[in-house]
Amino acid sequence: MILLLLLLGFGIALVATIIPSATNLLVLKKATGGSIFKAMFVAYGAALGETIVAGFAISFGFLVKKLYQDYLWIQIAFVVLMLLAGILLILKKTSSQTSEDEAHQNFGTGFLLGFLNIPMFIFWVAVLSSISSYVFIGKNSPWSVILSFLAGVLIGKVVMLYAYARLSDFFSKKFSNLENKMNIVIGIVLISAAVFQSIKLITA
Repeated sequence: MILLLLLLGFGIALVATIIPSATNLLVLKKATGGSIFKAMFVAYGAALGETIVAGFAISFGFLVKKLYQDYLWIQIAFVVLMLLAGILLILKKTSSQTSEDEAHQNFGTGFLLGFLNIPMFIFWVAVLSSISSYVFIGKNSPWSVILSFLAGVLIGKVVMLYAYARLSDFFSKKFSNLENKMNIVIGIVLISAAVFQSIKLITA
């Protein structure tokens, strides 16, 4: 059971980290020129930050879900936010400007990027809700269950960011087009989800 939860957290974090994000971009930037050491400090910080976010989702996720189901205005607000986010992602263009993060510690910068990530909180709430029929992971679960899952999340995040760092030369050449394509795909998915949820609200 412990190994299963470890692998579950690892796999979900691995998939979630594939999608280009600010953290991935920073890791790529640090890794360019062979500075894997600096990149991995960013990765460790980001992984810790997102693991804490996943922990918050375990503790408060079902409360958020209940509030979402009980209040119509919250559901409408989410639909509007998904729609706006989808439109912005489709219209977004890749910027060549680099952030001036050199004055910050790599670990601290990575931690903030991982921790101050509201979309990932929503992602983990959705994931935990989806898998609850098969494996229940909540605040009332044994500590061994929670810690095993979170350990998997931490390791999965680090492994995928390490892969980004190792492939920095390839991604630095291709990432601009990849990011634009991913933005369009994610934007379409968000808009589709917003339309689908709107239809559910109207027909309910």
